[in-house]
Amino acid sequence: MLTFKSLLLFYASLIVSLPVIANNNYDSLKREIDALSGRERLNFYIDICSDYSTSAEEAKQVLYFVDEALLFAEQLSDQKAIYRLKIEKIGAKAVLENNTQNLDSINVIIEELIREEEEDLLLKAYIVKGNEEVDLDEMDKARTTYSKAMKYAESLNDSSTLSVIYNNLGNVANRLRRVDEAISYYHKSLIIREKKHDKNLTRTYNNLAQMYRTIGNYEKAIVFDKKAMKEQTKNNNIFGLSISNLNLGNTYRKLNKIDSSLYFNQEALRLSQSIKDTIGFAFAFYNIASVYYSQEDYKNGVKYYEKAYPIFEEGKLKTYTATTLNSLSACYRSLGKLDKAELCLEKSEKIIQDLNSHVLRKFLHESYYYIYKDRGNYKEALKHSELFRQFSDSVLSETQIEKIANLEKDYEIKDRDYKIALLDKENELNSLKLAQQRLIRNGLVFLVLMFFVMVFVLYNKYNTKRKIEGILNMKNQALDEANQTKDLFFSIIAHELRNPLSAFKMLTNGLRSNLDHYSKEEIEEQLNDLRISANNLSDLLQNLLQWSLSQTDRITIDLKQHDIKVLLDDVLFQVNSLAVQKGIVIDKEKVLSMNAEFDWNTMEFVIRNLLVNALKFSDHNSSIELETQDEIEFIVITIKDYGIGMSEKDVDKLFQINYNVNHIGNSPNKGTGLGLILVDEFVRKNNGRIEVKSRLSEGTTFDIYLPK
Repeated sequence: MLTFKSLLLFYASLIVSLPVIANNNYDSLKREIDALSGRERLNFYIDICSDYSTSAEEAKQVLYFVDEALLFAEQLSDQKAIYRLKIEKIGAKAVLENNTQNLDSINVIIEELIREEEEDLLLKAYIVKGNEEVDLDEMDKARTTYSKAMKYAESLNDSSTLSVIYNNLGNVANRLRRVDEAISYYHKSLIIREKKHDKNLTRTYNNLAQMYRTIGNYEKAIVFDKKAMKEQTKNNNIFGLSISNLNLGNTYRKLNKIDSSLYFNQEALRLSQSIKDTIGFAFAFYNIASVYYSQEDYKNGVKYYEKAYPIFEEGKLKTYTATTLNSLSACYRSLGKLDKAELCLEKSEKIIQDLNSHVLRKFLHESYYYIYKDRGNYKEALKHSELFRQFSDSVLSETQIEKIANLEKDYEIKDRDYKIALLDKENELNSLKLAQQRLIRNGLVFLVLMFFVMVFVLYNKYNTKRKIEGILNMKNQALDEANQTKDLFFSIIAHELRNPLSAFKMLTNGLRSNLDHYSKEEIEEQLNDLRISANNLSDLLQNLLQWSLSQTDRITIDLKQHDIKVLLDDVLFQVNSLAVQKGIVIDKEKVLSMNAEFDWNTMEFVIRNLLVNALKFSDHNSSIELETQDEIEFIVITIKDYGIGMSEKDVDKLFQINYNVNHIGNSPNKGTGLGLILVDEFVRKNNGRIEVKSRLSEGTTFDIYLPK
């Protein structure tokens, strides 16, 4: 079934072609129907017209009997059965062919059912509508429709249908790249289906395997794929087995187990061919092509991508048609066939215009960038590099905004917990004081006889009090430090965010009010100011996020051996557009390939932050030098600029959080200083150290020492 496969794979909706049911099977069902009468016959009609969730064959069976069933329901004047059968007819038609006519038909029925207040039928109708919206790639609409269905399922306490809706919502979230949301919905579905031993349990196993594969947890992905295959083999579910083999092929490709990957993808192709599942062919061809591409066998990559492309196109699977064209373009570019590569991208671009996918747009502009770069057309390459950066930022923005919004809550919770702990300590101290008073009172009663005991008690009181005061001083000091950190954090948010946002607002208002009066050069200048303001704001938010994660010990340091040159090349690619814009040459002739032990993510942040600062504080048309040196115990990375420089006093306080970096120099590019604080902290977390040498008006040199 079209919707079924879209729920199981990280793919668009599918069209499945299966053999027509043999006439003798229809005749057998017809004889069974003719033997029944009245309500029994109508119920049998409804039963055979309700299950079309696993194949096109079952959908064709529904369409064979449904008109006959509708006539019988009309003879019995059973309006509810008529609505039910109309819904099933639309659902079965949608399996075989997805179009807007199906949506129009189901919307008419939904309006009638709302007037009739038939909740159980509305539940079924909304699921059919959501399935059709998924098949038409209208994911936001499908999400809203399934949410309406979920409310009816909860109201009716229909756990079986609720498991279907959870699975469908997980699939929609998956297609919208909301991984955490998808995993949450799939687990909700899994709990119900395992408890009920649901026949569709394998769908949820497949979906969870795909999600864990997406986040790189391949061990869990393999576990769920094998669970699915066990159930599918037991039930002789060839269609499901083809999907599980595709999933395992993907997993082993990402684990670089090429022979295993090819085996499972070819097995998926064989199974799809056995049931004539043409869309299954396309996914198998696409996966096989991806295996060859990962091994730089671009000719075979082209061969199999070209087999997948027309099937996806004919099936109107826009997302996968565009993805296949992008992949095909990459193969042609790697083979040096730039004209063919560009032609594929032009076709992909037309399709992507109808899709709300920042991910596809990001890959599209990245591919254009490399084509124009290879042709030496650096103007167009720079244009697509900027577009690639914009859509990369868009992909990340949703999670970034959510995390920033939670920062203040995290600090409020932390402060509240600290105050509660302090109150508990005060109660503990009061209890100790009461105990001491009882000791003193008892000592006075036996004053004469217990003189030495009283001296001991007094000494013990003094000693305990001194310890308590020490504890209080430590707690107060810790509380003061926490409050200072919190105040600094909110001060940065209040001050540093306000200024860029105000500047952004002023520039946009000015541009809007005076657009007709500005020349082209003035408009370009205003837009450039807007870009600089937006980049500064983005840098500040990123630093605030990294600092908050560091302060709450939520950054994991994964120390491994990496090539320093690869790291530097990766960061240079990220900052290249800023360097080109300012005409700054980054000299990396002295960068050699050598390994050191470090965490990739934090050291990528360190190098990028230092290079961006060097570019910001350097004059136009100047230069920056990169160098790597192999010392006895360390690898040394040197970043040297010829910018505005700093005084020796400023260098000494550069990594102090309580020092206002706005006092350093007179550059308009000054920030909060959080970036350099994180640089120092991340280098130390990687068991390294950083040294700074600088002179005013002559430039600055940063030396990073990392252990081998």
